[in-house]
Amino acid sequence: MTTRKIGLLGGTFDPIHCGHLQLAESARVECKLDKVVFIPSALPPHKNGAAITSFRHRLAMLTLAGQGVNGFECSAIEDELAKPSYTIDTLRELLEHYKSDCQLYFMIGADAFLDILTWKSHQRVLHSVNFILSRRKGYKETNLSDLLKKLGYTSSDGSWCGNDGKKDIYILEKMPEDISSSGIRTKIRQGESVQGLLPKLVIEYIQKHKLYQSEKAGIVSCGLHDCRDKC
Repeated sequence: MTTRKIGLLGGTFDPIHCGHLQLAESARVECKLDKVVFIPSALPPHKNGAAITSFRHRLAMLTLAGQGVNGFECSAIEDELAKPSYTIDTLRELLEHYKSDCQLYFMIGADAFLDILTWKSHQRVLHSVNFILSRRKGYKETNLSDLLKKLGYTSSDGSWCGNDGKKDIYILEKMPEDISSSGIRTKIRQGESVQGLLPKLVIEYIQKHKLYQSEKAGIVSCGLHDCRDKC
């Protein structure tokens, strides 16, 4: 039986932008993934009480962004789970869904991974899925390598191998453009162009539904990862 390789990209996606899509495509190609599943957060615990664009709108924008892109799909699983949303709970459901014929690869920014020790049940997360890390501007490799060694990983042929049953960690060569959802929301509020930062269909959806037009629209997002598990 051939084992399928499924990439998981979680985040607030408020809104989904070209940086997210570039990350997903780089991971798909470099790690030879069969597909990438985008998973919008329903209610990240660290943003409890903050204004977030409705899950319905964020899911709709993700669906539009993936239209016509081979190997991309989105999942509404977090809307079905208890709130707030923790990565370990989402992974538990996904592992049950995909069963034993799949290997799961959780994708985040390398800078966000530096906070892994603050995640709920972080050891269980590291034992549950492989990680794909994306470097960003200002990324310091020594900070990441020091943490991985502390967690018991060893460097091997461009990746990091875990001990005691922990899954492997891969670092992408290609970096996505430095685009942030918060910056996009600010541009929209100020009436500035966001051409080239978002897929065309997403721009049209935002215009149609008048999203991000006021100071109360949207939240401050950290880009590639939503830091959902900070306590």
